[in-house]
Amino acid sequence: MLHLIAAFTSFARNFMDQKLSNKLRIISFLLMILVAFIHGYNENLRFGGSGNFQVGWWLSFTERFISDGICRIAVPLFFAISGYLAMESMGEFTFHKFGMMLRSRFRSLLMPYLLVSLLGILLVVCLQMIPWAKPFFNNYDIHRLSFRNWLYVWLFSPVPFQLWFLRLLIGYFLFFPVIYFLLRYFRPFILLLPLYIWVSPYFLGLTAIWSQPFSLGTLIFGLISGLDMATLLSTSKIQFEGLLFFSIGVCCSMYKFPMVIKPKVLVSLILLAVWLLWVGYRTTLTIGPSVDHYDVHYHLIAFTFLGSILCWYLYDLVAEKVENISWIRNNAKYSIGVFLFHEPMLTILKKLMIKALGQSDGSLMAAYFIAPAMAIALSILLSKALSKYWPGAYSLITGNRAQKKVSVES
Repeated sequence: MLHLIAAFTSFARNFMDQKLSNKLRIISFLLMILVAFIHGYNENLRFGGSGNFQVGWWLSFTERFISDGICRIAVPLFFAISGYLAMESMGEFTFHKFGMMLRSRFRSLLMPYLLVSLLGILLVVCLQMIPWAKPFFNNYDIHRLSFRNWLYVWLFSPVPFQLWFLRLLIGYFLFFPVIYFLLRYFRPFILLLPLYIWVSPYFLGLTAIWSQPFSLGTLIFGLISGLDMATLLSTSKIQFEGLLFFSIGVCCSMYKFPMVIKPKVLVSLILLAVWLLWVGYRTTLTIGPSVDHYDVHYHLIAFTFLGSILCWYLYDLVAEKVENISWIRNNAKYSIGVFLFHEPMLTILKKLMIKALGQSDGSLMAAYFIAPAMAIALSILLSKALSKYWPGAYSLITGNRAQKKVSVES
């Protein structure tokens, strides 16, 4: 009898692990699509002139509702997934396993960061050599940069700006033992500290040298010692938001929070409607001549937190239908390719489309929807081509992720 119970328990665990692995794989791809639409935001994109202009209310509302509203759940969930998988891969923390994890992350995070950042620089150099293309890509005058400034762009201010996510993850992984032991000895209550930092208006203007790998330690030292941080590099709320959700992911693994459930349909739909209305209300607060930034900030914090949890578990209601969509199922493995390649491709597409279509509100709206869709499609095609015809290079660029299946045990 005990043998049957053990066998059933093992079967149930493997079944749940498979469901969670599928969920992680598919939802990561869907979140990557949301990220592309965050970067598709173009309300302020114009060419020439002083930059002073007015756009239609409907354009502002639509783009902000989607990019700075609905899509806001993507980045926190990516951080939480990263933290969860990191803890799951270790099982029980030891410094030996931590060292092995760092070696693994060197390949899966640092190598893609350095290579794609370098490729982005080379792409801009090539585009700036084309007379008609140069005005579109003048954020960096690569030819005129000193070697020190060129090195800074490569390491800390990449042309593919989405790489900031990998840079922050590298910092979190270096800081992983501290996160683990704080969660172990103070339990989930310690999460109130990064939550407070994320929410508190006092930290809205905080400055720190967080863009360096060990900067969180520098920040803590500065807060304890009273060191004047104003001379150091500025930081943003997203870095503490990332720390909070990465730690939440670690916590969910450590304390075995349920990651796959079947929520009640009616309750879920009511909460979804409330969340969407909340996003819409907050969006209206951002439009107008006078904006209460603290009010906007608090609403953003609240609906981001609620939306991240809500959408994570809402997926379980539609998992079977979503996973049976062939386009999603076949392309989900290229999530990392979409992440690495969609920028600066998306920026190029946006600028070319607006230049071709004109600078009207209608042109901006068309580019807002079409350019991200094209960037996603082209990134998938590029990933497929590289993985088929140049698999070694694709494996190196993506940190060998293309050959790994997302698993709660890896």
